[in-house]
This record gives sequence, C-alpha cells and structure tokens, in this order.
Amino acid sequence: MESDRRIAFIPEIDFLRAIAVMLVLLFHAYPEWVPSGFIGVDVFFVISGFVISRSYLHRLTASQITLREFYLARLRRLTPALALCLLATSVAATFILTPDALVRFGRSLLAQPLYLQNFVFWLEGDYFDAALTKPLLHTWSLAVEEQFYLSFGLLIVVLRWKPAWLLPLVAGLSALSLAAGLAISPISPKTSFFMLPTRVWQIGLGILAFLLAERLAKADRPLVKHLVVAAVVTVGVAGLAAGEDAGFPGWHAGLACAAATLALVLLHIQRDQHSVLTWAPALYIGRISYGLYLWHWPVISLASIALGRFLAPGEATLALGVSLTAASLGYRLVEQPVRQRRVWASGRKLVLSCFACSTVIATVAGGLLATNGALFRYPPAIQTLFLAAQERSPYRCPKLFRLINPGAEMCHVNEATDHGVLVVGDSHADQLDEELAALGDEQGRAVYLTVRNCDLGEHGARGGCPRSVFDGLVAAAGSVGISDVLAISLWSDDLDAAAVANDVGRLVEAGMTVWLTGGTPGAASFDPRWRAELAMDGREGEIPSGHQAMQDALGQRHRGLFARLSEKYPGRVRFLDPLPYFCGAGACEFSTGGYPNYFDAHHLTRTGARRLVPLFEPVFLDGGGRIAEPGNAASTD
Repeated sequence: MESDRRIAFIPEIDFLRAIAVMLVLLFHAYPEWVPSGFIGVDVFFVISGFVISRSYLHRLTASQITLREFYLARLRRLTPALALCLLATSVAATFILTPDALVRFGRSLLAQPLYLQNFVFWLEGDYFDAALTKPLLHTWSLAVEEQFYLSFGLLIVVLRWKPAWLLPLVAGLSALSLAAGLAISPISPKTSFFMLPTRVWQIGLGILAFLLAERLAKADRPLVKHLVVAAVVTVGVAGLAAGEDAGFPGWHAGLACAAATLALVLLHIQRDQHSVLTWAPALYIGRISYGLYLWHWPVISLASIALGRFLAPGEATLALGVSLTAASLGYRLVEQPVRQRRVWASGRKLVLSCFACSTVIATVAGGLLATNGALFRYPPAIQTLFLAAQERSPYRCPKLFRLINPGAEMCHVNEATDHGVLVVGDSHADQLDEELAALGDEQGRAVYLTVRNCDLGEHGARGGCPRSVFDGLVAAAGSVGISDVLAISLWSDDLDAAAVANDVGRLVEAGMTVWLTGGTPGAASFDPRWRAELAMDGREGEIPSGHQAMQDALGQRHRGLFARLSEKYPGRVRFLDPLPYFCGAGACEFSTGGYPNYFDAHHLTRTGARRLVPLFEPVFLDGGGRIAEPGNAASTD
C-alpha cells in the first residue's frame, strides 16, 4: 500500500509556487513586459528539490517507505493531470495546426509518456526558436523533473549503503552541474537549458536547503520573518527585473534560486505563519500551479496559431483566464480525487490507468506521424506543398559524434579521407551536406563540417562563435590536410566586410583555397506553407510568377565584397553563384518536376539541393576544374 503519512504542511511554499508560476505565465502572455519570466521554472526546480527531500528523503533512506511507494506517489501527482491536458491539446491541435506543425507536435507528444520531450525540443533548436508553434514546448521541464526522480531512486540506494555521503554527494553533484552549465552554455545554450545534468544544481539547492534547515535550531524571531519576506520578494524581483538577454545559467537565475533557497530554509525553521505570505488568492494559485503551468501554454500557443499572430494584451489576458479555469477544474475534478484516492485507490489501478492513458497518447502521436500530420485532409496539390514544408536541413554533425567529442569543432561526414574540404556556414550549409558528402566520395575527397553554424566574419562578433573557435579551426584544418574551405550562408545584410576579409585572409595564408558561395535565392512566396494557405483560400492568383526585383537584389548582395576578395587573392578565392541555377529571364523557379525547391522562404528541400550539385563540382575537382553551367530543370512555377 502507498504510505498515508503526511509531513507538516508549510502554506508559504504555495506562495512561492504562485510567484514562480506567475513569472512564467506573464513571460508567455506578455513577453515584452516580462522578458525573463522563464526564471520562474528555475525557482520551481529549487522548490521541487526541497519538497521532495522534506517529504521523502529521510523516510526513504531509513526504509520507512519503499521506492515503489515514492514512484507511485509521483505518478499519482503528475500523470493524470498531464494526460488530460495532452489529450485535450491533441484534439485542438488536430484542427488548428498545419501538417508540418502537426508532425512536430506528434513527435513531442510521442515522447511524453516516456518523459523524453526535452530531448525532442533540444533537437529542434533553441527554446525561443518558433516557440509559439510548439504547444507542448513547456513540458520540457516536466521531463527534466521526472528524470531527476528516476535518478533520485539511485541516490537513495547509495545513501542506504553510505548515509554519511548525503551532504558531500549532493553538494558535489550540484557544483559539477553548475560548472557544466557554465561551460556548455557558450558552446550550446540549448543543451544547457534543456538537459537534466545542467539543471541538477537547482534541484540540488532545494535538497541542500532542507539539509541546512534541519541543522539549524528552530527560530521564533521577528528577523527571521522579515528575512523570509525579503527572500520571497527577491525571487519575484529577479524574475521581473532581468532583461531578455538573461540567458541560462545567468546571475539573475542564480539570484532567484539563491533567494528561493534562503526562503525555504527560513520557512522550515520558522513555523509561525506569515500573514503577508498566506494571502488566500496567492495560496490558491500556488496549489493549482501545476495545472496552471500545464494549461497556459497550449492555450496561448494554439490561440496565436489560430489567429496567425501574437496575442494582443487583452487576448493574452483572456487566454490566462481560460487557463485558470481549466486548471481549477482539473484540480478539483482530476488532481484532488486521484491524490486523495477517491479514484484509482490502489497502486495497481493507478498504474494500469496511467498505462492506458499513455497508450492512447502514443497511438494518437503515432497516427499523426504516420499520416504526415493528417495530410490526407487535403487535395493532392496541397499535400505536396505541405509535404515539402515538413523537410528540414540535416542535423549538423552526427549526434553521437557530438556526445563522444564534446570539444570538437569539426566533423568528418563521408567515407573519403584525403584532400579535405571544410564546409563553413549557417543552416544553408546544413541543407547541402548530403550532396557535398556524396560529391566528396565521388572525387575521393574528405568532407568536414564545422560543428558550430558560424559564418566567416562572425567569429568574435556573435555569441557561440568566439574568436578562439576560428583559430582552432584553422589549426585543425591544417592538421588533417584540408586544402579547400567552402563557405555557404544566407549572408546577413549587416555583414562585417572587414571581418570576412580578415577570415578569408587567414585561411589563404594557411594555404587553403576559399570558395565563397552567394546566398540561395529566396522570397516569402517561396514558402510552400504560404502557397498552401493561399490555395486553400482560393487565392492562387496572388502567387507571383517571377521575382525580378529579388533576383536583382541578390545579384548585388555581397557580390562586390566577394569580387574584391577574388581580385586580391587570384585563384585562391573563388565565387560560386547559386542564382543562375534557380533564376533566369526575370523569374525564379519554385519547383522542379512538380515538387517544391524550398521548405520555407529560403531553405532548400532535397530536390532543390540537388539542383546545386553542379555548382559545387569544381570545388572537388583537382585544380579547380571547370565551373559547370546551370541546368534547366523542369519547373511548374
């Protein structure tokens, strides 16, 4: 049987929960007003560590309750409310999301029963990348917390064997976690943000708060009460005062977590209630904070997608009202009956019911993925557009390589091993990596990709692209016999010409030939989703047939810089122009053989990428070879 024993309740913790959840809600509803409210999640992790330790740590290590009871309690607390939210969100998403977005939703939904959704979102990019199009994005933190609970069981096993290791083990793991976060964040901010190892320090602070509080004598002094209030206020101020560049881990998150830790310690040793921190509405928000966190983001996300824009302040307020209503009903009708065992009283019934819910969720997710986002709902022509929109650039460098070689700055991506070619650039380099790897194998030349998507000229000027990385690349390229550097990028309009020239000069001095590739033609009307929406609205006539103005602009963009560099380093700097492979006679081709060349406004599908193979052949031919003439692939534009 699950344990019925209860630990003395501290109502002020719900006040702290209310502050944390309101920071997150305000950030999502009014991002311009509260740009760093995501710090509320950091505070939640600290609270979780404290509450779990206070409720279970000693009872588990003393074998007063079993790990089975602990995990059943966590299952009872988390899963029913989450399952209800996921099922409701899935129904709404099926009617609102386009197929490409529905496929992404399906992937994140499929990971939910296994609590691996943080890995899914990590693979999709930074937390802030197209966040509104991901109705389940906020559940990454639930995955981190559940992964911690699984690890917590291992910690208990160790502590039952060596109880004296408790404090040094928690302190050591927390310090390692914080150090890892600080080290990884400049290299891969999304890894530091989404992954458990770099979040352990926050949960560890909660555990340390409990251990510290136990060692302090009970206090009944006015100073303690004032310190508690000050600490709680500091949590809110840290979340509200930070700017949009607060980052993780940053000093604002550190301050909020430290203040939350202090507040929890003082609340534990000072048992008298604080009238300021027991305001009934705030305590209620704290009690339903889990449900409120679950519901608010799907409501905001799906409403924004349905409207096709960010929510206005009034609309955002309405969305929060809907979320509050859903959370209140869920708390009363689902969470409380399950937690009080009025529903699924036995552990066996609980597990079987949760397994059934998980099976339904996985089945729904599998159906969305198998049908390419319910693509069957649309006529064939629109299906083709939405299918193209689901393509993505390959993941830069194999994931396993990155895990095994965390400090590497380039990876080998084909079979050939001699006369290397290093590909440098942004996502436009990623979209061509399969074609370039195949070209390298045909010509017996090794192909390497940079791990970071840093353009020439960006090193030292953009976060995640320090100057030391470029210096390391030059040295590494020389050590493996790289003779050619192929730069592929969209190239920003505010490109620093002097910085590009400096990088190119460094590579030439190192004995390499530099191939500068112009930007791929692109336009808003190339986005297949946009065309599909016009077609569904019967507005195909609004699709332009040509893009002469865009073609002219592309003809001038960066061409002068690349021409000057070619003149300065004759034969050592070459310019490759993708424009003729897509555009001619005043028009740019959207499709090849009836299939779109683009999966968004400027990124190429595999079909589009294959059109550029002849452009890059000279890079792989000994002595440079002859630049191939652009082909005239069939078009349905």
